[in-house]
Amino acid sequence: MGLRDRMARQGRRRSRSGKNHTRRRAISWGNSSFHSQQAAEKALKALLVRYQINFPKSHDIAALLLLAEPRAPGIAAALDAARVLTMYAVETRYPDSDPVSKADASRHVELADGVVTYVRRQLNAYLAAGRPRG
Repeated sequence: MGLRDRMARQGRRRSRSGKNHTRRRAISWGNSSFHSQQAAEKALKALLVRYQINFPKSHDIAALLLLAEPRAPGIAAALDAARVLTMYAVETRYPDSDPVSKADASRHVELADGVVTYVRRQLNAYLAAGRPRG
């Protein structure tokens, strides 16, 4: 299994994890936002791997969208709202971070789902073709 497939799988798992966190009671909604950010990040990195675009070790959703734009025109505009997820990659991991509301966490899950869905559509034809023969 290649890096692209592993990144895409991680994105789907993180998206499910974010959803699961929002269904529970009495938890830190920041955990859900963190997993949502991770889902979006992994999905975008899978797309970059597919197009053989090098990317930095970064959690910056806006930067990843800009890297993808030349090969996936319109992606930056279509997923612009997901840029807000970047701040949840690190901030929510610390005990003194501002709390995240359930409503915000739910919105973050929706944003991540949008990124994962968009990327899956971009990758569908490529993935359906299977391994190159040569």
